[in-house]
Amino acid sequence: MRTLVMAAVAIVAPLASALSPQPLVAASRDLITSGTHLTIASQAVDTAALAALMDALLNDDDPGVRRAAARALGELEDARAVPALGEALQRDAEQQVRLTAAWALGEIESPRAIEYLTPALNDDDVQLRRRVVWALGEIDDSRAVESLARALDDRDVEVRRAAIHALGEIESANAVDPLLEALRDTDPQIRETAAWALGEIENSRAVAGLVDALEDSDTDVRLMVVWALGSIESGSAVAGLAAALKDEEPTVRRKAAWALGEIEHSSAVEPLMQALRDENAAVREMAAWALGEIEHPRAADALAGALTDSDLRVRRKAIWALGEIDLRSAPPALIEALADDDLFVRRAAAYAVGEIADPTAVPRLAALLGDDDSQIRRIAVNALAEIHDPGAYEVLVAALKDEDPVVRRAAARALGRRY
Repeated sequence: MRTLVMAAVAIVAPLASALSPQPLVAASRDLITSGTHLTIASQAVDTAALAALMDALLNDDDPGVRRAAARALGELEDARAVPALGEALQRDAEQQVRLTAAWALGEIESPRAIEYLTPALNDDDVQLRRRVVWALGEIDDSRAVESLARALDDRDVEVRRAAIHALGEIESANAVDPLLEALRDTDPQIRETAAWALGEIENSRAVAGLVDALEDSDTDVRLMVVWALGSIESGSAVAGLAAALKDEEPTVRRKAAWALGEIEHSSAVEPLMQALRDENAAVREMAAWALGEIEHPRAADALAGALTDSDLRVRRKAIWALGEIDLRSAPPALIEALADDDLFVRRAAAYAVGEIADPTAVPRLAALLGDDDSQIRRIAVNALAEIHDPGAYEVLVAALKDEDPVVRRAAARALGRRY
């Protein structure tokens, strides 16, 4: 189809200088009506051919031709077609033509189309209003915010939801106030989408309204509100998110821990340490991650306590978090974790001890050089390289005899860096 159309246009276009637009329309009619999914390379259509398509859109007596012409103009994505498409949107008698004209204006993505699309938001046809809202979102221009905000009062829930989604895509601070109003909509999907849009915009003016929405009766709404607050990353959200750590739904509590980790504010340390005792393992794991992101030494004891957690994932994450915190010495529980039964716990513990660089860990790290797992032996070598202690030097020299050449190379590099 594409090859046929492009070939035909290549024949018609050179005639543009010799033909008036009306004969060109007649010559192009078979192209336009050959299918609604018409694809034409924009470079193959000159001004006269574009004018012929616009003339067909506005003047042909066959609605199928008008609709196909609108489709073609949208696929060409030429802003010169905006006025003709706008006129078709406003006055064509056929719904399908007007729908296609609105779609084409969205495809062209020209801000010039806003003035044509906006009046159609008052149309009686709900399908057209939905299409117009979509098109305004595709244009992705802050000048469309005012029009989209008006659509938030539409009686159709899908129109309102599409308008909110478009505002989130545009990401203009001017949309914050109308979106906060949408957070009080009677439909939970509208409230959820409004929270998403505010998270996309990432403006701190939305924090207070979002914190209020943490009391929403719908779990999905609360989840999205928590995500939005984590995306905005404002310290003023910490108190609200700390309260969300006690939400009845574990998914909300887990997301609240994530959001606090994203914000990385020290005032979140205490509530996150409490969350390390949550009945849900996924919440405890995320709380440990968040504490590692915040990197506050005050969390060290609570994280060390989590190294005996019954859930393996929690222990692993707590070990990682301890390695992220700038500590002068490794908690005894972390050194004990170097002998954990779980391979991944031992690996994580060796890495964390290396980050802390505590000389008291040297004997346990030396013992790891007898581990069956060569990756643990390599991690242990790298950890020893970070520790300024004579005992670490001796172990690194011994590691030059390891059976695995990767471990031997790591030991050689470590000795070269340190000594």
